Amino acid sequence: MADIDVKTDSWRKHSRKVYRDGLTVTQGATAYTSALSDHAFGVFSSLILPPYALVAACFAQAHREAGTTLQRGAELVDMAATDFELTDFESAKKIAVAGLLDGGYV
Repeated sequence: MADIDVKTDSWRKHSRKVYRDGLTVTQGATAYTSALSDHAFGVFSSLILPPYALVAACFAQAHREAGTTLQRGAELVDMAATDFELTDFESAKKIAVAGLLDGGYV
């Protein structure tokens, strides 16, 4: 039977990238309103700004939630890598002990 070699380093590498992406998305939520002046649309500002502000708030909230979801997903992948390593290590120890008790070679 062939051994399966799982590299959890790649899981962690990708989870760090996704976490950073989540931070970027979350920080981008402020871009919808922070750079907008009271006269951004010229003479039409009084007509356009109120609905724009409402839509911008919805987009900002969606960005915050998406960023938070990405960050949480990345944390879960990192936790899965740690759990996998611990389980693999403990299983290897048990197999080694069982092999020694049976007089076999590990």
